[in-house]
Amino acid sequence: MIIWLLVLACNPVDDLSVEISPEMPTIATVRWSTEDAEPGYVEVEKDGGVWLRTPLSAAATDHEVQLRGLAASTDYSVRVVLPDRNDRRSRRETLTTGALPNSLPTIQVAGNAGRDLFMATPVFPGGGAAVILDGDGNIVWFSEEETDQEFYRVRPSVDGTGVYYSLTDVSDPASLNPDARIVWVSWDGTQREEIAVPGMAHDFVQLPDGTLAALIFEVRADLVGNAILEIGADGTEQVVWSAFDCFDPTEIPEGRHPLTGGWTFANALDYDADADAYTVGLFGFESIARVDRASGRCPWVLGGLGATIETDDPFSRQHQFQVLDDGDVLVFDNAGGSDSRAVEYDLSTDPATAQQIFEVGLFVPVLGDVHRFRDGQTLVTWSFSGQIDLFDQSGDAIFTLNLPLGDVFSYNTVQTSLYVDDPAAE
Repeated sequence: MIIWLLVLACNPVDDLSVEISPEMPTIATVRWSTEDAEPGYVEVEKDGGVWLRTPLSAAATDHEVQLRGLAASTDYSVRVVLPDRNDRRSRRETLTTGALPNSLPTIQVAGNAGRDLFMATPVFPGGGAAVILDGDGNIVWFSEEETDQEFYRVRPSVDGTGVYYSLTDVSDPASLNPDARIVWVSWDGTQREEIAVPGMAHDFVQLPDGTLAALIFEVRADLVGNAILEIGADGTEQVVWSAFDCFDPTEIPEGRHPLTGGWTFANALDYDADADAYTVGLFGFESIARVDRASGRCPWVLGGLGATIETDDPFSRQHQFQVLDDGDVLVFDNAGGSDSRAVEYDLSTDPATAQQIFEVGLFVPVLGDVHRFRDGQTLVTWSFSGQIDLFDQSGDAIFTLNLPLGDVFSYNTVQTSLYVDDPAAE
């Protein structure tokens, strides 16, 4: 009897298995069963230490948990933990991930991010793929495409089932590109869906309820503006905002960059769930506009044309931005020909006070992204230089990631976890 109890204590789960996805060499599925319905999680070890703990699963007798964020061609040790007073642990299973395709770029890293970090971004022209990188520069997820469209944004889905990315061409906005689309691929790479978004511009977001919101081009009286198109989970579509709602073409007859082929030429989109508001980057106006989702009105516009908030240090030809928790706005300023920079604007002052956060000797003519963590560190993506830097609160670069010469990043969706139900996620 004592021996049988010891066996149960050492093997609290049945039918434990670990399987690498045949389509995604860095994604594994762990399955197990228990006699009684109880929750559990998977503990993954690497180099003798605990490297990952998955979120706690619901109480059940049959369990299936996906391991995300694994590096390619790496050995791990996996076991199941049933949390109770004794934290019963299963036997260990060995897991070795597969190799990446040779077509994906090799990434160089200097320094140490020193934090949980995952970056979802396109890499092109070499590779031509949507990828997710970890803080060591490993590609932990990818989806390659053979297409004449361009990647701009990659976003893990809010329901945790997979990854979305956009494919479009913004070189001729007035054509309302009929081939533009948003693609969804499951984490394990076995499922794929395409959502047609004719005329899509650079960026899209996903709302907490699963609604996709995409920037699209809109033509009125031969003037090419922009709008926000929402696509519900059931496929219903609705335009919830148009640049023509906030800006009068008789007062602003043309943008500052007519060669872009557009008036506003919106190139960046964020969503604030607490305020139920969008923020739209208007490259053609050198402005950033806040958009109330319910009314379609613009309570404030920062920057150049149409601005309601002026600044003593304006940005130029900007791309991505972030509205911070305190209401400040962090902007990737392409600077129109000089060294690009990340600059923060305090909207509580009049005019808005600009504080240059980081500037290096890099000129990024297009694209570029910024992300501020809650602890004050800032990630800057110098897209066309193929470089990503993490700066500490003092402005010192503590981590740098580089693509091979000639390869570039696009926009960068930054997360601290690849699990939507992870309480530690930022």
